[in-house]
Amino acid sequence: MFITTALLFALAATLVYVLYRLALPKPIPGIPYNESASKSILGDVQAAMASLSQTGEFWPWIAAQNVKHSSPMSQVFLRPFGKPWVVVSDFRETYDIMLHRSKEFDHSDIAKNVFLGIAPDFHIGFSMKEKRYKDHKYILQDLMRPDFLHNVIIYTRLPCPSVLTMANRLPLARSTQRPRISSNSGS
Repeated sequence: MFITTALLFALAATLVYVLYRLALPKPIPGIPYNESASKSILGDVQAAMASLSQTGEFWPWIAAQNVKHSSPMSQVFLRPFGKPWVVVSDFRETYDIMLHRSKEFDHSDIAKNVFLGIAPDFHIGFSMKEKRYKDHKYILQDLMRPDFLHNVIIYTRLPCPSVLTMANRLPLARSTQRPRISSNSGS
C-alpha cells in the first residue's frame, strides 16, 4: 500500500513538473529576451504590469526592451501559454518586411482583436489572405500616392469622387444597415 501511494505521488509530481516545463515560454533561438521571463509561466507579464502601474503606459516598456538588450530585435512573453512577441525597432528591417516580405507575415491576432471591436470593417482587422482585405487595399491604394496627396487632399476638404464610387461598390456600402457614402456629405 505504501509503495503504491509513493509511486502515485511520484507519478503525479513528475506529471506536474512536465506540465510546468511545457507551460514555460519557449524563446526563439538567436533573439534576445529576458532570462527571468523564460523561467516563469507568466513570462514578462509581471515586469510589464509593474511598468504600467508606474508610468501608466505600456508601449514604452515594449520599446525599452530593445534598448535593454542592445539589439534592434528582442522578444517578450506577454501571453501565458502563447507565442513570444518579436519587437523589431530597426527601420531598414521593418521597411523591408512591410514592403518586400509582407506575404511572409500576416496581421497579428492581437491587432485583429483590437480593431474588430473598434472598427469591425477596417482592413487591419482582416487576415491578409481574405478577399475583403484585398478589396479594401485596392480601394485605398491610390490614397497614399504623392500626386493624390499633393493635388487632392491639400486643395479640397471634400472626398475624392472616384474613391466614393469605388466605396459604394463594396458589399458593405450596399448593405441596408449602413448609410451609403455620398459626395454631398462634406464640410
